[in-house]
Amino acid sequence: MLLIDLPTDILTLLPGYLESLDDLHSLILTSRELYATTSKPTPSVVYSLATSPYTGIQPYPHLFIAIKARTLADWAVQSSENRERLFDAINTGGPSGVLDLALSVSPITLNDLAFLRHTRTSILEPAIKYLETKCGPSDEIDPSFTVCHNVTLLLTNYWIYCDLFYHNITAPVFRHTAGLQPLKPLGNETRLKWVYHFLPDCNADPPVAGGYDMIEMNKLLDEGLEETFIKFLIPPPWHEMQLFRNRFFRSACYAGLASVQLVHMVYIKDDLTPEQTKSLWPEEIKELAAAFGALDENQLSELYGPLPWDREGNFIHLEEADGWMGLQSDLYRLLNWD
Repeated sequence: MLLIDLPTDILTLLPGYLESLDDLHSLILTSRELYATTSKPTPSVVYSLATSPYTGIQPYPHLFIAIKARTLADWAVQSSENRERLFDAINTGGPSGVLDLALSVSPITLNDLAFLRHTRTSILEPAIKYLETKCGPSDEIDPSFTVCHNVTLLLTNYWIYCDLFYHNITAPVFRHTAGLQPLKPLGNETRLKWVYHFLPDCNADPPVAGGYDMIEMNKLLDEGLEETFIKFLIPPPWHEMQLFRNRFFRSACYAGLASVQLVHMVYIKDDLTPEQTKSLWPEEIKELAAAFGALDENQLSELYGPLPWDREGNFIHLEEADGWMGLQSDLYRLLNWD
């Protein structure tokens, strides 16, 4: 008796007895009959296989949160009750609590896992390889200096931050361009709680024993990502308005995977003209530039608030600044540098 001779209701149960996603993938490709009966396992089976130690998707649970972060954010901003549930998940459950909430809103599917596989190999891994040379451990770096010991986890957390709080970052200008009313973004308190629980650091206030994730994230942003973004995003000779440059640049630095894709441009020769550089931007960055370029100064101020400088060019103290200013600003709010 062949496996495909079993009743259909039995075949549909087979994914629940497998050990990994690779096993499921192999089973699905065995025959058309098995593809038809086993390629749509229940969300609980997909989650069980995805989180199996035999599958080995790391960092866990952060990668699963990352692929659901925008969906979770869209759900959270719909009501005050949803906002409170997200805040509580972050504050009491940390990454595991946020994943549980995210999957209750939008269960993991095989399409999600296919997207994750593609994203890891084509977007994250090339960027991680470069960023490790900039700020990862090295025999050439004095061990007393700050280094990023886990660039993969830091970059995944950066991706989560960008997507979970994108209503502060790219959504205002995109919704305006689409003729949609703005949505109230998640508040500063929620964002700072996320930073505190996802980037544990013994230098935080209050301290979290055993971690240096905030300081290492600052290193990744300062010497890895931002250095790359400055090279490929500014100065924008195609628009000279200070407010435009500031808002576009900061939003483009936190556009999630589109921003990570900018890191890939380091593998391209350096003698590109500004127009050639722009042509290589990811599509979301191009769309972001076009959306910002269509706004005047008053519209920008209405969507994003005033710049964090006074008329004399003096920086406003963080406690006096309102709204989102970037992950590094959030880190500075929480870190005790003394």
